[in-house]
Amino acid sequence: MTALILGFLLRDRLLVALGASVTTVALAALVAGLATSVAPSTVTGIGAGLLLTVFGLAALAGAHAERTRSSPQPVDGCDLRPRR
Repeated sequence: MTALILGFLLRDRLLVALGASVTTVALAALVAGLATSVAPSTVTGIGAGLLLTVFGLAALAGAHAERTRSSPQPVDGCDLRPRR
């Protein structure tokens, strides 16, 4: 739930999606706990762990793509490499 609120405050769509996904996992864990003999903590732990891993990798990939997109490019034949 915190990720959902932080996503709105920080205007980060990835955090909003993460918050909604973790909330869905929590509801699925509740249903699984009531309907089967599986402990809700098992469903929550595996689901939240997978989501955090996937969204963390997505955030890193997005940051890397943004960084490589904004790297300085030579303008009109200027060489931007440092001199030795």
